[in-house]
Amino acid sequence: MSRDEFTRFLTRLRQAAADGRDLSAVSAVSAARLLHLHALTLNLRGHSGALELLWGTLAGDSLGSALEELQYTLGEGPTLDAARTGETVTETDLTTRAAAERWPVFTAATHGTSARAVIATPLLLGVATAGVLTGYRITTGLFPFDQRCDLDLFARIALHLLLNTPPQAVAAGTGTGPRPYLSLHHAKVHQATGFLSSRLGIPLEDALLRLRAHAFSDNRRLVDVARDVIDERLDLHPDA
Repeated sequence: MSRDEFTRFLTRLRQAAADGRDLSAVSAVSAARLLHLHALTLNLRGHSGALELLWGTLAGDSLGSALEELQYTLGEGPTLDAARTGETVTETDLTTRAAAERWPVFTAATHGTSARAVIATPLLLGVATAGVLTGYRITTGLFPFDQRCDLDLFARIALHLLLNTPPQAVAAGTGTGPRPYLSLHHAKVHQATGFLSSRLGIPLEDALLRLRAHAFSDNRRLVDVARDVIDERLDLHPDA
């Protein structure tokens, strides 16, 4: 990638944001390539503080969406830390002991993927975190200063595009239609959490923890466990 190509890319996105375009104006695959990353995702932070994978390299079982799904299921990882702290989180080698001490369960799970380095940048509105832009690499090593600067530039424009994204543009869990890059992946999980909380008379946090524990113990995706709970194919009552 030439510097001119990246500059033209940012110029197009700035104009798209100024014209009121939303995140569908940019492909996550193209953005990742221009930023020298192998995957790129954007998570939206909702009113409850929970994160929703809204935009990313969603085709097939892509690296980015798979890693975000792992974090959501396991309840730990760089995207979650960036959302919680409002600060950029990096890990230059996910195979090290230091990484394992930082995120013991998530790091172990990444060994089954090609991911080796990650950088998660919060999208800040003043002091509030509106979302997190997370980039993944399949090679270890530092994220150079220029790359971090470019990611920060892109993050600021992505925030403007995010703010232009109307609620009706987001398809709950489909990623189809006129805006194929926009999709809330965890709507079913939220629904199942509320269902379980009401059914068992426990706080929402405990209900989500129960869903995560079952998904982890059965080596299943959290969203698949959620669907089974909603459809009453799975009973997570303690006495079941």
